[in-house]
Amino acid sequence: MVTETPPLLAQEWQQMEPEKREKRKNPFIPLEQLEADCLGDETLYVLFETMVSDCLRYAETVCEFKQIVLKGLSASEERKLIEDSRTRVHDATMASINILGRQLKKAGKSVDWLMKMRSAGSEDRSKYAVFAITSAFERLFQKTKTEEIHA
Repeated sequence: MVTETPPLLAQEWQQMEPEKREKRKNPFIPLEQLEADCLGDETLYVLFETMVSDCLRYAETVCEFKQIVLKGLSASEERKLIEDSRTRVHDATMASINILGRQLKKAGKSVDWLMKMRSAGSEDRSKYAVFAITSAFERLFQKTKTEEIHA
């Protein structure tokens, strides 16, 4: 279950202009629609929340890596550790996306969004990355809107 908003992403998202937020929409499936497809089925919803958590974690590793590159630590041990961590988190994120997709398909739900992430029958890592990052931003936007309503 997603319990916290990663601080780096939250700051970046809050500083982003609304027009740029709009451009960051998920090209595969809106997160709200995917969540709606999972509502009413406890297993699907747990898998959905796990996937969102993994997407947030992956987006955070991308931000950490960007900061290291900006610091000029290109040949450092720290960069190597972040690259390795980002790869492992990316693999875990892809797995959670695929697991959710398989379970949705078994439940008779559309998985056209998942098929868009595959090229010639195989997984396209860059498309999974786009899905993960845009899903993370969508979740942050949802959380920001909810916090603004309750403030």
